Amino acid sequence: GRLSVYKLFYKEVIPLSAPERPLLDEFIDELGYYLKDGEEFRSIHLRKSAVLKLYPEYKSELKQFIRRENLNVKRESDFITAISHLSNVIELIEEVR
Repeated sequence: GRLSVYKLFYKEVIPLSAPERPLLDEFIDELGYYLKDGEEFRSIHLRKSAVLKLYPEYKSELKQFIRRENLNVKRESDFITAISHLSNVIELIEEVR
């Protein structure tokens, strides 16, 4: 579809400031999500409000879909389902234009 969701795993490096161990770093696992729209990538949080801010013109349709399907967009699988539906809606509207 037009929209794609990407998940990025990365390690954040935090230098520890112990004088006896100057080269010791702590690595923390991090996770980020990105939304690709055409050729543009945007960092996004798994929240309904984040998607609605990016696509306010589809607000009512997306809210109805989330309510109808009983989705919790804070869960990754439900978020992807909502984005997939939004992608289909955007493609259909563009075909009509």
